[in-house]
Amino acid sequence: MTEIFYTRLRQPVTLDKKLASGGEGEVWQTDRIGTVAKLFYQPDTTRLEKLQNMIQLPPADPMKKHDHVSIPWPQELIFDVAGKFKGYLMPCISGGMTLNNVYNAKLRNQKAPGFNWYYLHVAALNVASIIDALHTKGYVIGDVKTDNFLVNNQALVSVIDTDSFQVRGSSRTFRSLVASDGFTPPELITKDMKRFNRRPEHDAFGLAVIIYMLLTGDHPFSGQWAEGIEPLDRDAAIAGGIWPHGPQKLLQPSILSVPLSYLDLDIQKAFHQTFTEGHRDPTKRLTAKKWCQYLTSALKSLKVCQKNRNHYYHANQAECSWCVRAKAFGYDSFPSQTNKSELESYHEFLRAADNNDHQQMIQLWKTVPELHSLGELEGYREKMNGLIRELGNIESFAKACQEQSRNAVEIMRIWQSNPAWHSLIDQGHYKVGKQPLREYINQLTQNEEEKNVLIRLLNRCDERFNLKKAYVEEEDQLHQRLKSYLKETELNESNQMLFDRMDLAKNRTKAWQKISAALKEDEQVAYNLWVENKSLLDGFVQVHDQIEFFNNLEVQMKVLNKLKNKIENKQSHEEILTLWELYPSLMKSDFVKQYSIGDTALQDHIQLYYQKRDLFKKLRKARQSGEVEQVRHLWNSDLCDEACFKPFEQFLTNAHENSNHWARIRAAALEDEYETVVNYWDEKFTSRAYQSGIQEKIQRAFQVQFGFKKNIHHTGQKSVFMHRDFNEIVYGWPLENATEPSKLSCTHLVFCARPDRFPETPDDIKEPIYYRVIGKGEAKDKYARILFPVMKGNYYFSVFPATVICGRVVEIDEPYQFMAPTKYPEIKYAFFRKKHTDQNSLFLQVFSSEKITVPPFAVTYDEERPKHYFEENQKVLAEMDAVSCDAGESLIEIHTQQKLPDDAFVSIYVRDRSFYDTVRVINLSLDAVV
Repeated sequence: MTEIFYTRLRQPVTLDKKLASGGEGEVWQTDRIGTVAKLFYQPDTTRLEKLQNMIQLPPADPMKKHDHVSIPWPQELIFDVAGKFKGYLMPCISGGMTLNNVYNAKLRNQKAPGFNWYYLHVAALNVASIIDALHTKGYVIGDVKTDNFLVNNQALVSVIDTDSFQVRGSSRTFRSLVASDGFTPPELITKDMKRFNRRPEHDAFGLAVIIYMLLTGDHPFSGQWAEGIEPLDRDAAIAGGIWPHGPQKLLQPSILSVPLSYLDLDIQKAFHQTFTEGHRDPTKRLTAKKWCQYLTSALKSLKVCQKNRNHYYHANQAECSWCVRAKAFGYDSFPSQTNKSELESYHEFLRAADNNDHQQMIQLWKTVPELHSLGELEGYREKMNGLIRELGNIESFAKACQEQSRNAVEIMRIWQSNPAWHSLIDQGHYKVGKQPLREYINQLTQNEEEKNVLIRLLNRCDERFNLKKAYVEEEDQLHQRLKSYLKETELNESNQMLFDRMDLAKNRTKAWQKISAALKEDEQVAYNLWVENKSLLDGFVQVHDQIEFFNNLEVQMKVLNKLKNKIENKQSHEEILTLWELYPSLMKSDFVKQYSIGDTALQDHIQLYYQKRDLFKKLRKARQSGEVEQVRHLWNSDLCDEACFKPFEQFLTNAHENSNHWARIRAAALEDEYETVVNYWDEKFTSRAYQSGIQEKIQRAFQVQFGFKKNIHHTGQKSVFMHRDFNEIVYGWPLENATEPSKLSCTHLVFCARPDRFPETPDDIKEPIYYRVIGKGEAKDKYARILFPVMKGNYYFSVFPATVICGRVVEIDEPYQFMAPTKYPEIKYAFFRKKHTDQNSLFLQVFSSEKITVPPFAVTYDEERPKHYFEENQKVLAEMDAVSCDAGESLIEIHTQQKLPDDAFVSIYVRDRSFYDTVRVINLSLDAVV
């Protein structure tokens, strides 16, 4: 018979087989795998509302990791075709029996052989974990008893009748309405459960009863009553707090009951706390969570009996408790199993998994194939295959570590790329040679860490060295650490950098040690070491503390090398001494005192050059004074071996020759042999002529021999220009007869002036200011231009052609004479510009003493002061026609052909030169026109 029901979402659920029935309803198999349905005989809205609250807040399943349903919680509500509530769907529990079948020794040996004391602890722990999960979500079981818990052959527990739990809804609490004898807490005995809300401490009492029964095989409130005491039923004993280990001593443990001392000490205390203290104050009872902690600890304290592998006893016992009982009573509560049971293998596997004992897990997995088919271990299948594979890989890795071709870098790369091995390496007796693999890897890891530390250290040292902030002590420490590390490691490509850096640190340290020692003994050696190792030491603070000293040494060595080159190349003493004196500190240096060039000390060379300098000065002074005998006296062929002394040697030679030459000139002059004087005369004998007082005879000899022969012809071209503060005389340079080269040439003109007559000789003047000498200069000059102070009245000028004889300008021909009148009619002019006028516009302002007509003239400009005669470097601004100027002021505007440059001197140039002989022209524009 099948029947179809529907979920709230109208999904069909087929019920095809009844599995069980009870007082409230029936449990049916459904067409959904792993799901059953519970149908109520009398479904009502209270059940509906309670189940809705339960579905909205399900508890966590503590045994989900074992693929076991420990709390078959309502999943969905189901309705009939008309939409009426009928029941709910929940997970299916496969297999299992009530706890009554395992806590009782006889039933246990019949229905669950091999379910030893260890598994009873596990079952107790699982019951506590279920209740703890329910309490965490606010649920209370209410009717806690052994019949409501099922246990399978792996000691995994499930609670049943979950729809009878107490549920706290948003608006009301759905109470648990039932209670069972022997499991109800004393405060609820005889109470109407419909009127009381259950609390977690109520469940805690029933939980303690179940745990007591599982671990001792007896109910905590049963035993032998004391003599004379009327026995009470179990609930009455619970209500009175009377139990075999309580303070009343009215009830004694039964003979076959397991002594409480067999149990873990914390569990013993937990029973006293729950049944004695909890009787007076329910809140003192141990919580389910605390039971989980105590039972987990107790499991770890159990030992396996060496005589009977099915015997587990607490470590606090001196010998196996169950062997003692079997011997005393003739009955074994946990008889030995000829073959290890599936249950024992299962739990042994779980223990190994909890302890991460992978080798034991693999051994069990390989030797007990039944474990592969257990649904509770389904999640381990892939893990075990991977574990077996990884342990095999570790074994191969351990063998590979012993190969000569494998270096530490490659081994660490393989190790670090397989993190799964790190937790498995201790699971086997893997060795590299005689060294355990873990120890070997740890050593490599330490080496790698030390290497990383060294790399960071050397990077820091290099960084500080580049910043010139390194210390030699740090470099030495780096060298020692690298040396210690590399001593224990092999040379490979990755370590080559460290070996190179170790050598660098060693070289740097040794170089500084050598320099430090040399600084105390020999500065030159210290300098040579510094130059040789500068790149090695440039980043050290200690070096920079000495850098000024080293720089001075470096400068001194460069100077000394230059001095050495100059001395070896026999350069002049002055060049050598000039270089030497540029560095005063060099003179005082102890370093220099020890310096030699060849076999001679540098200071001896310098002393010699100072002697040469002193001699050179004396020779030069004597030569300049013409003191031939002094030069001859000073001459020292050992010192005068340089080119700079050659002139003095030549001087002595010339002096000897000139001495004979001069003697002939002097004799001829004294005898008035003019021709001989002229033939042998040289101006270099001028000083001797004056010393001998025959200079006038020498001059006279030239005048008589060549002068006043009309060789020089005056052009007669002259002009006198009147300026505001001076008179300007322009005189055409005389012409010479080129056909008579032996005649004296006219190199100078001597201008002499008197107010009363023409001067007859250059010395025939009244005041020196009226005597002027001008040299011809370059041949291209055509005019001699001289300036005289302003003169009053007429002045008489004589212009003498002259040349230099015996150091003096001497006239050599007849003078040209002319008068320079000063009372001419005069015009004064000046140039200026007006603001805001054309740049090519210039104004000429003329002041005339009388009416004067100015012939056609040119306006010129130059960068020098104004002139009245035209020269090649003058430039013409404008050509003007004749202009008639009345007495007084006239203003003439001139439009120039080009723009007048800034700061130029402007003049007028009258092309008819005779105009200047009758009119005095004064240019007032002494400053540049702007």
